Amino acid sequence: MARYAAATALATSLAFVLASAGSAFAQTPPPAKPQDRMVVDARELVYDNDKKTVSAVGDVQILYQGRTIEADKVTYDQAGKRVVAVGNARITEANGTVITGDRFNLTDDFRDGFIDSLRVVNPDRTRFTAPRAERTDGETFIFEKGIYTACEPCKENPERPPLWQVRSARIIHKKAEQTIYYEDARLEFAGVPLAYIPYMSGPDSTVKRKSGFLSPKFLNTGPLGYGVGLPYFLNLAPNYDLTITPTYLSRQGLLGQVEWRHRLMNGSYTIRASGIFQQEKEAFLASPLGAGDDEFRGSVQTNGKFFINPRWTFGWNASMSTDRWFYKNYRILNESVSATTYLQEAISTAYLNGQTATGWFDMRGYYFQPLTSTDWQKQQPVVLPVIDYNKRVHKPSFLGGEITFNANVTHLTRDAAAFSQLPRQTNYLISGTTSTGVGYALYDGCAVYQKNTCLVRGLAGNMARATAEVS
Repeated sequence: MARYAAATALATSLAFVLASAGSAFAQTPPPAKPQDRMVVDARELVYDNDKKTVSAVGDVQILYQGRTIEADKVTYDQAGKRVVAVGNARITEANGTVITGDRFNLTDDFRDGFIDSLRVVNPDRTRFTAPRAERTDGETFIFEKGIYTACEPCKENPERPPLWQVRSARIIHKKAEQTIYYEDARLEFAGVPLAYIPYMSGPDSTVKRKSGFLSPKFLNTGPLGYGVGLPYFLNLAPNYDLTITPTYLSRQGLLGQVEWRHRLMNGSYTIRASGIFQQEKEAFLASPLGAGDDEFRGSVQTNGKFFINPRWTFGWNASMSTDRWFYKNYRILNESVSATTYLQEAISTAYLNGQTATGWFDMRGYYFQPLTSTDWQKQQPVVLPVIDYNKRVHKPSFLGGEITFNANVTHLTRDAAAFSQLPRQTNYLISGTTSTGVGYALYDGCAVYQKNTCLVRGLAGNMARATAEVS
């Protein structure tokens, strides 16, 4: 009963002081909204009439305007309109953000103030720490000697530095702008400083799409030299954007990359393009083993998927490059490249697909671009179309069961027959020597087809077949 009376008295005192500020402007203030009412819980209450303070002591918990403040002791200064919380102080915001510190010195609405030994954990688990911080306007945090990271603390040793963190002389987080500003910042990995940045800014964790620089990319290879790329993301609209990535390579110059993404009402598509005018062509093997003779090299990739209606879709995944070595030489990621490490190829396809509860239809076309020296483009087939159809019929009902119909139609064309030599056969379709006199074998196959030494993988010309099955 004493605890309830003390809590009620503190709540009444605080609520009276907070309400008195508005009484000067209106004689009859409107009734308080439920979220504006203060709820206080504490073990005991201490009044100091001389200092005009009211203190709640012991397991204090105050709920006000969606915020919750907890501490061992909370003192309200009626004259200065300040709330001071000490001992295991903790504020939980309405959005789930948790702020802890050794000592809070706040305004009477908990919006602004100073915090010692601050620790902030946002709902997305990003963290700020600082020996001292200030909050102004209820939405701007200023961290002195602050640290920002998105890494969870080590469970075995929480004091161990996280995998990465940004340590800054001053961090300013403006929630209204959804932006974090860093002054005299150092980027650290496992506690080791790697880079110094005098000033930088970036979106906070609440931002899903915002124009600005993305994480830089670094690479180092013999033919390319040292390279650094800095992507810039342009948030042009909620449903489309553009990413531009200039990459400077110490041996080859500037590699340009762009990516366009567009989402429409019934689907989306992406277009990526890359290109470079090589400065040191001789860094790569000459033709036919490489693209060392080419000044310009590049590629175009695109994919998309659209829904015609709930049952029918069409889409594509295609790519084309100036030469078969471009993707590998310049470390260009391509979803169309086959996953194998030997005889890789870029597979371009377009499709139309329809499906119902008892039927399925799929029509596709394929184009193959070899990406290794051991393949010949003329031996690669162009497959158009490949049609698969499946239908299940549950009639006639008096027989029970169902009837299934499967059909396939395939057509392909190839400019040159594809042969594969049998073991111990040493003839090659094309062979030669490099500039150093080393012999090489290109387009591994049979120069002239012989029945006992060559295996036919594919015939030249047009070929079509159709199959059907009823079960």
